[in-house]
Amino acid sequence: MYKLGGTLGVIYIFSIIIWIGIAVVYQGILYPMENQAADQTEWIHNALIYYSEHSWYFSIDHGSKAILFVFVAIFPVLLFTLFRKQEDENSSILNLIGMLFGVAYFIINAASLMMQAMIMSFVMNRYTTIGSDREFARQLFEWAVHGGGLSISLYIIANLSMVIWLSTHGYILYVYMQKKKFFYFSVMLSIFLFIGTLINFISMTIYHTNINLLNEVVSFLFIFWIAYVSYLFFKINNNSN
Repeated sequence: MYKLGGTLGVIYIFSIIIWIGIAVVYQGILYPMENQAADQTEWIHNALIYYSEHSWYFSIDHGSKAILFVFVAIFPVLLFTLFRKQEDENSSILNLIGMLFGVAYFIINAASLMMQAMIMSFVMNRYTTIGSDREFARQLFEWAVHGGGLSISLYIIANLSMVIWLSTHGYILYVYMQKKKFFYFSVMLSIFLFIGTLINFISMTIYHTNINLLNEVVSFLFIFWIAYVSYLFFKINNNSN
């Protein structure tokens, strides 16, 4: 069972690395989007044309990510079972909270990705079909994709779920396995993610602009968090055999 946790972690890490590599090559080198525009309306038009020409790529990208997030949602459950037999009453509640919010983080992200993929498919179809309401498609794109729309709410909820998950399970790893530095690392990630989410929420609400730099740093460091927990899963599995 613990080998499954380690395997899921490795799959998650390599998938993220592969996606980043594909995005850099495809969007950054082979088919970069034209960013020069006189105003936002022209930029949105250019973006709609770009996405319609490469709709298959974005469908595969969002769809594969959503599927991965659903499968990796088992990861917090396996962490929960790891300490279930050792926990006292207080840590039992923390362990359960960590599992629930960890699962919520992955499932909400998967739902958000699927919603974005479906909305993009609908928008591209309306925008490129002769005789359809292109203005409606443009406004929907501006609200749902460029402006965040419903996905930004899911994004905030998912990030807050991650904050709670990292803090609680990081603490339990400290209590039962004396992983003090790892607990500090978990708390640091949680604080950075909370601050980054707050900044992004304020920037979206007031300035209608995404400021994701801090959250992108957390996403990168989260790879190391997953990697270390995966290592622990493999180590526990080997010791139990």
